[in-house]
Amino acid sequence: MVQTDTNEYPHDDVVVLAATIASGTKSGAVKTYQVKPVGILVPAGVASSTMTFEMSVDGTTFVPVYSSVDSANYSINIAASKYVPLNVPNFSGVNELKIVCSDAETAKAYQIVCRSI
Repeated sequence: MVQTDTNEYPHDDVVVLAATIASGTKSGAVKTYQVKPVGILVPAGVASSTMTFEMSVDGTTFVPVYSSVDSANYSINIAASKYVPLNVPNFSGVNELKIVCSDAETAKAYQIVCRSI
């Protein structure tokens, strides 16, 4: 069963949250309170080749997500119409998430695939 919000869902379901970039390189905030991102579905027609993330615990102050492996900004390679798995430990403690693309995008809706873990 696929849910599209984080209000209530059974423990093992996949939750898909939309992160939309209206214009520019950064999406609006997506609430991930009870789930952890496990992958990104990249829409068709994107110009970007890499993506980073910003997180917040209070919904106001956003900071870069760092890699749990090398202490650098956590970055993934992306391509149009692809699914990209994420390194889940990097998203521990994240309450809200923004995606940041390497190039400006217009009206792109990325799908953040999440699970309760």
